[in-house]
This record gives sequence, C-alpha cells and structure tokens, in this order.
Amino acid sequence: MERGSWIVGLALAGLAAAQPADTVYYNGKIVTMWEARPVVEAVAIRGDRFLAVGSNKEALATTAASTKKVDLAGRAVVPGLIDSHTHPSGAALSEQDGPVPVMNSIAEVLAHIRQQAAKLPPDRLIFVPKVYSTRMKDR
Repeated sequence: MERGSWIVGLALAGLAAAQPADTVYYNGKIVTMWEARPVVEAVAIRGDRFLAVGSNKEALATTAASTKKVDLAGRAVVPGLIDSHTHPSGAALSEQDGPVPVMNSIAEVLAHIRQQAAKLPPDRLIFVPKVYSTRMKDR
C-alpha cells in the first residue's frame, strides 16, 4: 500500500471514530442491491449516510453510547421505494371534468352516480373514481 493511501485510510478511520453512527441495524438480512455484497447482516448510519455496510462487527465498531442499536433478530430489510407505482397521465387528467369527489358511503356513491346521470348524455359512461371499500362506512 502506498504511503498516501495509507494516510487517507487512517484519516477516514479517525473521522468515523470521531463521528459515531446515529443508528446501527444488525443481526439481519439486509438487501443492498450492491453486486459485490447483495446481502449483509448490518449497516451503520449517521445522518443520511452509511458509515458501514457489512458484518455485525464492522457496523457495531462505529457505535458510541449515544448510538441507537436495532437488533433485527434475523428479519429482512429491503430498500425503500418512493412512488414506485405511479400513473402520472391518469393523475394529471383525473380532475379534467371536475374535482374527484370524496365518497365514504354507498349513499354518497349513489348520489354521485345520480348527479352524473342527470348532467351527462344517456349514452355516456359514468365513471366513479377513487372508491375504496375499506374506507366506506358501510363497506
């Protein structure tokens, strides 16, 4: 190892020791999506950065008394996805004919259908948007 890279390595190790992890998740099966290490048993996090990804020993070495330690007890952790399933064109057009009504009962759904039937031509399809049975008072 060249002297310069050895010094940089020591400096980084000192920085990690000076700034311990905020949280360590260990004893798990953590999916990294990283080809070199697709599943690891622990990660150490400080702020919005990973300090260590690998073994329990590697991650726990970054802790201090203030570090929150979470024992995963063998459970799996997978990467979080934000807006993993969207319909942007549908969302953009969803209120083209007016606001999407909030309907929380069968009576409200029937009232919406009656209102649409009164104002639409007889051959026009009536669309009932955003009705979720689990949110209905009467299910």
